[in-house]
Amino acid sequence: MTEPIAQTYQIIQIIQIMNQLHRLSVDGDAPCQMGGMSVSQLACIGFLAYEDSRPVYQRDLEVCFKLRRSTISSVLTTLEKKGLIQRVPVAHDARLKQLVLTSAGRALGNQVKDHFAALNEVMVMDLDEEEQATLSRILSKVDQSLAKRCP
Repeated sequence: MTEPIAQTYQIIQIIQIMNQLHRLSVDGDAPCQMGGMSVSQLACIGFLAYEDSRPVYQRDLEVCFKLRRSTISSVLTTLEKKGLIQRVPVAHDARLKQLVLTSAGRALGNQVKDHFAALNEVMVMDLDEEEQATLSRILSKVDQSLAKRCP
């Protein structure tokens, strides 16, 4: 085979890109180094910071990150123990808990938002606006295809 394997199998390209993004997240002064937090924990903190103007519940994180209930529950338990979030009961349903950032969580969330924005800039810096739009459309189609197969 004369063609590099990454050119033959797009999944390998995706894995390579994920690894590079992860490396960029843990090198230097990235927020991922704070408190030994995982990318999943930081992503949840970032999501809560982005969605600060509306109530957010565990189900919102499950849907956004396409993770199982048990996985998100474990992440949230860790974030709660670290004092970064609180689960606040809501009046209209005793079973439902709204996820709220603490002041420490909000400060970290703002750093995570800035870091994710910087990573996105690096990722698309060589793409013009049309290519960025095309990338977004392709990623949406890939997501839809996978959603059909992945419960």
